[in-house]
Amino acid sequence: MKGFKSRLFNYSRTVGTEDVLEGEYRQHKFHIFKTSFYTKKFVSLLNIFTVGSSEFGQTQFPHILLKDKSMKLYQNTELKDRTIFLEEEYLKDFVLYCPEDYEIEVLQIFTHDLLRSLREISGRFSIEFGGNSVYVYLDKDIYKRKHLEDFGRIIKVISEIVDKTDGLLFRLKDDFEVLDEYYKK
Repeated sequence: MKGFKSRLFNYSRTVGTEDVLEGEYRQHKFHIFKTSFYTKKFVSLLNIFTVGSSEFGQTQFPHILLKDKSMKLYQNTELKDRTIFLEEEYLKDFVLYCPEDYEIEVLQIFTHDLLRSLREISGRFSIEFGGNSVYVYLDKDIYKRKHLEDFGRIIKVISEIVDKTDGLLFRLKDDFEVLDEYYKK
């Protein structure tokens, strides 16, 4: 398992990672683990989250965050991050962030079909794309439940993302490369 990298948390020090589960769904390896760390924004507060990650080949995603509205944002947003307005039925549950000028590609990922599927999965969670990976975070308040329930929910979220976007995420590789070259000058 590679090191845990997240812009959502902007963490300063990881205290521990435990209960690691490794698996594969439709040729996508995934890891699920419990991690505890201190963030740069809330240095005195130990945060405990259940996290799932899965890689998508060579696609290098810009930072994309679908945040559950009931979860804290543990980082400062970047200056060029934009909030994408979702259809009204999803506005009460989620906030979607991405870098400026990547909005169309991000909306290709978070379609009505995917958002509806994600909303049907119980519990609070957020999804972050970054590098070549997608991360799913369950809020620490939910952690009081049994590990297997948390792990099952994360597997369900990852499987929905793979089922509803898999080919698209690989095809977006070229789009992101062109946009990166143009907008990151």
